[in-house]
Amino acid sequence: LFLIGSMTHLYFIPIVAIIYGGNVLHDILCNKKKNSIKWLFTLLCSALLCVSYGYVFGVFGNELSSGANQWSYEHLSESNANLNTFVNPTWCSNFFESLGNCYSYQANEGFAYLGIGIISMLLLTMVVRLFQKERRPIYDRKELIAIIVCAVVSVVAAVGFKLCWGAKELFVIPIPDCIKGILATFRSIGRYIWPAYYIILISIVGLFSNCFLGKRRWLGRVLLLVLILLQRFDCDKLYDYRYESANASEQYVDAMSDERWRLLAQDHEVVVMYPEFASSSSQYISMVKYILENDMTITSAVLAHENNVLDIEAEERYADLANGKVMENAIYWFAYEGQMLYVADKLHCEMIDGYYVGWKKE
Repeated sequence: LFLIGSMTHLYFIPIVAIIYGGNVLHDILCNKKKNSIKWLFTLLCSALLCVSYGYVFGVFGNELSSGANQWSYEHLSESNANLNTFVNPTWCSNFFESLGNCYSYQANEGFAYLGIGIISMLLLTMVVRLFQKERRPIYDRKELIAIIVCAVVSVVAAVGFKLCWGAKELFVIPIPDCIKGILATFRSIGRYIWPAYYIILISIVGLFSNCFLGKRRWLGRVLLLVLILLQRFDCDKLYDYRYESANASEQYVDAMSDERWRLLAQDHEVVVMYPEFASSSSQYISMVKYILENDMTITSAVLAHENNVLDIEAEERYADLANGKVMENAIYWFAYEGQMLYVADKLHCEMIDGYYVGWKKE
């Protein structure tokens, strides 16, 4: 699971570790020392496997994991869980839609939303359990301790070092840059809250089932159906969005039909691109296809390395260009017209098929 998590997305590694740690703690509480040693040995082997995988595939490379040069390092506090994440969705609720604006630019991970159906089930279960004479537990004491610790660690890890309630920043915990660098490797720390959500969901369903046994079973089934329909309606936008995203089929259309592209490729070998181009232009795929087909090289691979190293390199190249240092065999690709016109006296500039490009004057 650790290896599969690291191959899928790095933030799955801490998630699996939290769940794994809960199992180890439960074995320790149950005095299963042999099992605990086995768990710890497996954990060490799994950690070694993940680190080896990360080393081979460049997870710990300088550009991707070193402090000040990392994109995710700069934006780490934006992806941690807001303290109101349990009840305040960013946009996906039909009941709490207006609360979507309560998030600040920091701590904006609000997709981990329980849903009004689950929240209603929790409240209903609490009320029924309050008046219930016979309360059947779904966990024993040792299981409960392990589960609570697991949930608390999950929430604390997701909230991170910056605590925000809605758009209000409560306080920031100062941590060394080296720790931030490690956390930034895993990126979306707000998603560490998922183990806590799994525990909440499983516990609520278990307690709800215990509340409606015997002759009241039919009532439990009716209420469960109502709550499922309520949940479906509340998260309708989210489900539809995910369904449309999974089933979307876009037909590729080559945006570069002008004959001049072929002529330019004969005389040029390098494409100098500015990072803003990839984020501001839907024609990026056509440009990459053009580069590959004509065996050209590109100065920046934005989709592979989205960090401020590329911004710094682009600024240096743009400064060189403004000072008259033009590469001989390069096509300069600009994000917008104003960027191109600023250096129009240094290059031959044109707009071809909607692209703003320039190259050295003859």
